[in-house]
Amino acid sequence: MKLSEIIIRNEKEGKVKTNHLIVRAKLRELVQSRSEEIVDLLTSLKIKASIVAPKAVLYSSLIKHLALSSELRAAVTGMLMEDSSEYLNANGQGMTIAGAAMQAIGGILSGIGRNQSLSTGGTMDEATRIQMEAERQRQREEEERRRRTNLAIGITVGVLILIGITIAIIYANKNKQSEIAKFGGTPSVKELN
Repeated sequence: MKLSEIIIRNEKEGKVKTNHLIVRAKLRELVQSRSEEIVDLLTSLKIKASIVAPKAVLYSSLIKHLALSSELRAAVTGMLMEDSSEYLNANGQGMTIAGAAMQAIGGILSGIGRNQSLSTGGTMDEATRIQMEAERQRQREEEERRRRTNLAIGITVGVLILIGITIAIIYANKNKQSEIAKFGGTPSVKELN
């Protein structure tokens, strides 16, 4: 029986914990058998990983980042589903099953990533918390920098517009005064007509 069929059957029967255990086991197999691909995937998503690190560290890093990256979840789900490539058929029922299985596996992977602190212990939980806090702080600083940049651009444009208007008014007044000076003082109504 294919992974997708097992996941869907267990989901229908309400065996959520069984699905979690199956997916965890498949993740361990994936890290053991395709560690180079996992490292390439993690580094392509700007997650630090090394092929020389022990496989337990690679597995832990993978689990830790599953909850943080939807791209990683999608890629890992695809890697897990590669084995069951027999879901293409004429009536589309197989694609529906595969889509449901991929959605279920993605949800399980997200849950595994969020629940990692329950299974690993305090040091990883603290490290994850610190990393997430650092990421949030970096995002806040980036948003503040963007806000300041936009504010500076807005103020600069506003000042330039005011200077332009002031120059236009001064120029228009000088032109009127020079026309008045041509007529020799204050013009009469007769001269203006």
